Amino acid sequence: MIEDADRAVALYVDERAASDPEVLAWLEALEAEVWILSRRAFASVSTLTTPDGFLSLVERRVVEVGEYQGRLALAPAGVQDPGNLGAMIRAAAAFFPRPLLLAAPGAVDPFSPKVVRASAGFLRKVEVAEVPVLEDGLSNLRGQGFLLLGLEMSGESVWDLSGIDRACLVVGSEGSGLSAEIRSVIDREVRIPQQRQVESLNAAAAVSVALAVLSWKTGLLA
Repeated sequence: MIEDADRAVALYVDERAASDPEVLAWLEALEAEVWILSRRAFASVSTLTTPDGFLSLVERRVVEVGEYQGRLALAPAGVQDPGNLGAMIRAAAAFFPRPLLLAAPGAVDPFSPKVVRASAGFLRKVEVAEVPVLEDGLSNLRGQGFLLLGLEMSGESVWDLSGIDRACLVVGSEGSGLSAEIRSVIDREVRIPQQRQVESLNAAAAVSVALAVLSWKTGLLA
């Protein structure tokens, strides 16, 4: 059954799914507005080729950067691929409790359907702060004690970091990496050590490895 369905404003259900007595009883217990659609109507509103019969309309929730009390922030600086951002969100949720995603113009919208699907629904486990200028959001985080780490092939090994309490991992666009403007505001550049026969990792894979190391460095993973 759909997780966190109680947060939905409205729920749209294929008539085939709603014909199950157990599903129908579950729907009747929800506070959200429920619409049961014909197969054709449901297919017309779903963006999936083979939908599973449930669609929800959920309130878009964001926080202010200064309100965040956690230990990890992720800042996609120009990430364009929804699949990459979704995978990064999933990794952040896997390695940190309630991580913060810093969303700014120039990167794909974390609330877009493709990103939500690529995150496997784990966007709901992430706090999202929308900022008009990414550099200002990063400076705000630094003022709250976050170490700003830019993921770059030329940086120091992420394994060499020590004494980290709160960190913000900044990842650049898939094609050109971090811009000069972003590199001017980060504290340190870090890289993922790897075998020489592989030129570089996919952006999402690199972020996943870096987040796992940071989680271990901050004492969250044993």
